[in-house]
Amino acid sequence: MALETSSQAPFMLLSKEELLALKDMPNKDVARDGMNLLRAKFVPDLADFVSFALLAYWKKSVPDDNKETLKNLTEWLVEDDSVKIKLRNVLGNCFREIIAFADEWSSKELLAVIVNDFSWYAKNDGKRSGLSDTPKPFAYIARELLCIGAGETVLDYCSGTAGFILDAYLHTEAAKYYGTEISTEAAIVSKIRALFLGDALFIRQGNSVTAELNADKVFADPPFGMKDDYGIEKWRPQDTGLALVYESIPRTRRMDWAFVLSALTRQKDGGRTVILTYDSLLFRASKGEQEMRRRLVKSGRLEAVIALPQGILPATNILCDLLVFSHGNTSVKMVDARDCRVKERFTSEMTQENLDEVLRRVSEVTDYSRTVSHEEIAEREYGLSPVDYMASARIKVENGVPLGNLLISLERGQLVPAAKLEALSTKEETEFQYLMLKDVEDDAIRTPLPYLTDIPEAWDKYCVTTGSLVISRSAPIKVAIIPDLKGKKVLANGNMYFMKLDENRVNSIYVLCYLKSREGIKQIEFLSKGCSITTLSIKDLQKILIPMLPIEEQAELAEKYTSLRRHIASLKRQERELEGKIASLIEEVH
Repeated sequence: MALETSSQAPFMLLSKEELLALKDMPNKDVARDGMNLLRAKFVPDLADFVSFALLAYWKKSVPDDNKETLKNLTEWLVEDDSVKIKLRNVLGNCFREIIAFADEWSSKELLAVIVNDFSWYAKNDGKRSGLSDTPKPFAYIARELLCIGAGETVLDYCSGTAGFILDAYLHTEAAKYYGTEISTEAAIVSKIRALFLGDALFIRQGNSVTAELNADKVFADPPFGMKDDYGIEKWRPQDTGLALVYESIPRTRRMDWAFVLSALTRQKDGGRTVILTYDSLLFRASKGEQEMRRRLVKSGRLEAVIALPQGILPATNILCDLLVFSHGNTSVKMVDARDCRVKERFTSEMTQENLDEVLRRVSEVTDYSRTVSHEEIAEREYGLSPVDYMASARIKVENGVPLGNLLISLERGQLVPAAKLEALSTKEETEFQYLMLKDVEDDAIRTPLPYLTDIPEAWDKYCVTTGSLVISRSAPIKVAIIPDLKGKKVLANGNMYFMKLDENRVNSIYVLCYLKSREGIKQIEFLSKGCSITTLSIKDLQKILIPMLPIEEQAELAEKYTSLRRHIASLKRQERELEGKIASLIEEVH
């Protein structure tokens, strides 16, 4: 079905130059003032606020303070029923506040708060609603990658509050811009913004997955990690083979792929699609998801994968990526752009220099980007995380040997449910103990460890042995060597790995020191993946390159380290003794 058009009431239509000027105006003070006026009446959402600002803007154009005048203006200027209802409600509840808001701020300031981005809302009220524009840096990169030409149609799939499509409208010369969004609140905001663009932008409220729309260029910023059906229990990919794969994906993850596949079907032949998604979609190990990635690669649709900087999305540290799709690709461009940011205290920002660098890495081969053949992707079991493909180019370790080649054994600890752990715990000394990450301090195991009444035989493989090296799965990285257990059976927690190394080739303490070194930490961070919390998989742990010195030199370094640790322990004992003497002395004072 072709995209439909919409005729909107021509009222105060703004040129692109006027809109660009408005988007450069600060709006936080205006937004705060308007939200406070609304909060005096009720708990407002973003649609309430934007409606409020629009009514205040119209109020400045009428000569009197008559509510009926504004009501009639609304009926004349707005065609969409959902927008009309929202405006009527806000007008009926907040007429005096509208007058006060209009008196306080200029027409340009009121317009700016409507068309500008809603980062102020995302960082506060938007945390609860999940409502926000696509961050400007990501919208800019996506827009450039889409290569929108004059006369083309552009679709913002899951358009939210139309942040991307408004940006595209201001910077490209497409014939028509469309958005589809299921949220009533977001759709109302989008439609109000569209009032100032005439017929250039059409917003359809409804389920993006099932909507029958198509366009030359498609951008999708779908919700991450949705677990409900989103009303698509009957939706399946049109391709029979893809439908079978889709069904094999775990139900809790099927929504992620529904958005990807559905967005791709909106793209016309010869077009391009850019999808913003979260990192774990690229490497999760289920067979269904692996097969889905294989099919996307083998189809020639996947053109590039870009790992984006962390901390740009409002109110979250989720790692995310851009997937670029076109036709006829025989390779995939892998780009690691996680470092293209300016780190702030709690967030990150991307400068124009950062944005230009991302696009440079996409167009060129650098230490942070490379073109990867379909055969190499197949060798990596169709994992699509760019970081994995940069390791050979970025990680340079002289005489480096993968940790996996130095192992006798490697296991992950056992995830024990809290209720089960509580049932097994005891304060009495037994031969069974439990090792948790909090018990790893200063590269050593704190004693005594918590006691257990028993450890089931089925968990024997998760028990550490004397001399094992343990390492945490996620930051902060903790590493330690298991001391003499003196006959105790110690169960390791699931948040750590433990390994036995080939002591004929490598010294365990030497490996510990390297993993704690600047270069070792850099490798761990580089290989770690995840959304809000990055973790090091058991597979990636084995990829860490250990610089191989002669075993004698390793032993010498290990002995120096051990000696210094003993000295620190001795000093700490002395400190405790002196603190005890001070306490006794104080008690003698009467």
